[in-house]
Amino acid sequence: MDYSPLLSLFTAVFEIIAALWIVTKKGSKSVIYTSSIILLLLAGYQILEVAVCTYGSTIMLSKIAFIVVTWLPPLGVLLISYIYPKEQNKINFFSKLLFFAGLAMIIWIAVGNNFVTQTVCSVVYAQYTTPNPAYLIYSSYYWVGLLSMILLSFHGFKRTEDKKRKYQLKMMGTGTIAFVLPSLIVAALASNMKGALASVMCHFALFLAVFIVFLARYENNDSSEKTKQFDS
Repeated sequence: MDYSPLLSLFTAVFEIIAALWIVTKKGSKSVIYTSSIILLLLAGYQILEVAVCTYGSTIMLSKIAFIVVTWLPPLGVLLISYIYPKEQNKINFFSKLLFFAGLAMIIWIAVGNNFVTQTVCSVVYAQYTTPNPAYLIYSSYYWVGLLSMILLSFHGFKRTEDKKRKYQLKMMGTGTIAFVLPSLIVAALASNMKGALASVMCHFALFLAVFIVFLARYENNDSSEKTKQFDS
């Protein structure tokens, strides 16, 4: 079936509007700006996918799409460090390691000639052909980051007594699972979607965006009856 940009455009518009709304909220600037940047990067991928699939697939645009989403794991861990005060220094240090690894990945993607060798678009997603060693290395980096986001969020949820931070950590962990799990299920069940996991994950990352909106919504709340219901 022919590619349709509607899902990507809808997702990008939502994420951009959400990012702009978040920066109007009061509270920790570190939390607010990091949340907004994550959403803008997710929107950036959607726009790039539309460009790749609508105006002609080019290797350079496909590379830029990968470069944009490379920053999601370190930014996600960095955001967790801001809402998990008890372990902020340790998590912040870990996020720096991920940023360093991400930068190395970006240099590799930018200068390498064969990180992405082909892009095929179908229905609402893109399929990227990458050599097996490149895919394994990039995937290992990405999954370490995503699993860290889940584990650190729920570790913080169990240990943190502050109701606001507890709620925000739960939103971050749940939001990460909400886009990772369905992406894996779809990729596993659909035999014709080889190479589409990156695209599928970025579409399902709309769920993460929604949970980040909830996270940011309560950034300027010291306590709230609405957050108490999430403490159990």
